[in-house]
Amino acid sequence: MLTITANNSPENANRDDFSKATLPRAKELWKQALEFPAISYDEFMSLHETARQDLASRNRIVNTDGYNRVMDYLNSQRLIEETGQVSSLPLSVATAPASYSLQLRRSPFPYLIACGVEDAVERLTSLPISKAEYDFALEYHQRKNIPFLNEKLWKWVIDENQGLLPIEVHGVRDGTFLTPGEPMLTINGPSELTAHFEHNFHRVFYETLVATKARALAEILGDSSRFIEVGLRGAITDGQHMQALHAADVGGGINLTSSDAGGVALPISSGGTIGHRYVQTFNSEEAAFRFAVEHLDRVTLLIDLIESYQGIDLALKIKDEYRDSSKKIWVRLDSGTIIEQVRYYLTETNRLDLTDPERDKLVVEGIDSLEEIAEIEQMIIAEFGEAARARVMYGAGSLLISDRTSRSDASSGFKLCEYTDTNRVLPPTMKFSSSPGKGSYPGDLRVVVVNGERVIAQAGEKFEGEVVEKFNHLFG
Repeated sequence: MLTITANNSPENANRDDFSKATLPRAKELWKQALEFPAISYDEFMSLHETARQDLASRNRIVNTDGYNRVMDYLNSQRLIEETGQVSSLPLSVATAPASYSLQLRRSPFPYLIACGVEDAVERLTSLPISKAEYDFALEYHQRKNIPFLNEKLWKWVIDENQGLLPIEVHGVRDGTFLTPGEPMLTINGPSELTAHFEHNFHRVFYETLVATKARALAEILGDSSRFIEVGLRGAITDGQHMQALHAADVGGGINLTSSDAGGVALPISSGGTIGHRYVQTFNSEEAAFRFAVEHLDRVTLLIDLIESYQGIDLALKIKDEYRDSSKKIWVRLDSGTIIEQVRYYLTETNRLDLTDPERDKLVVEGIDSLEEIAEIEQMIIAEFGEAARARVMYGAGSLLISDRTSRSDASSGFKLCEYTDTNRVLPPTMKFSSSPGKGSYPGDLRVVVVNGERVIAQAGEKFEGEVVEKFNHLFG
């Protein structure tokens, strides 16, 4: 049976309270940290490149793909030619109603566990579009002669909408089970304005793939408390690692990490073991192990600095000596032929009667794939029995953070599914494809379960029988 373990500490008892119960001053400080400053282009260029990267990513007007500006311009020119209207353009095209949907059309597994939709909406809409963003974008386009900035559009957003994006988002909550190809979210709003933020919504693929993989991992282990995430050093950015930690918790209930920052920001726990550099400062592995055991009530001994089997034997010798104490002495594998070392450890601990699942845990790292974990688990059951699994836990970083987590693994598609034509009506539209599974669905989409059957439906569509709506109103 799959057990996804939640963090039940009192301060995290209510997830909604955890995410919403912030003081007004704290919210204001957070907003100040995120706001794009009133800065000139010359001042901007005087900054170090890392600062420029951070600021450019925070300016939501310049943070887009260039082809969005080009398509906005072409659609405006097309309407001029078809209607002869010029005075209100290009604003009328950019603000014409449309619907877009996001699908993840592929998965390394037969399912997807949605994650990140609400995060994407929050990152985009937490602050109004500011005049400082607009002024900088205008100067940037003028100074570098970048064409097709839709000045009327952004002034309309700022002046007429107080900077609030006039969009409406419906989508699934974190943890929702989906099949590949089902829509995850639908956005209704001004056509070219909505398309401007396409990349923000595409990025949902990352957290969803991590959450999906975490669910598959939890199913292999049967108990998510048997895994600790240790990927901080392997993440490309701190932000990516935070997203991965959140997704691992959502998808698989994995709430143990080596990252203290993760423990601070998320409802998860952090911890760690001794590392190679500690052992290297002693004259021998034994001296390092004994010193750690003497000074810590709970320690995990890393045994592969010299030779793994020698390290296991030494760790077991020390464990046996301290058996009458209350100390928890675990052993960590990190290199070599891991499955053979697991077999050796379990064999020797059985022989020495060191089989307490709390005091005699083996932490298995150096894992390259979920398939390798499944192979080790099958070996443990076959050779040592089901109960022996409780004595083995796993740690891995890149396995969750970067393995099978690219956009191509998800084949994300953010497609127009309704648009305003020249007659000012809203016909549905879709993408066809010669590649199976890469098309899109037309209309204002929703996912519902009707009498136990999953259905891709239109907004407001009525059904008879038991109906479970999978989409929620998320913004607007």
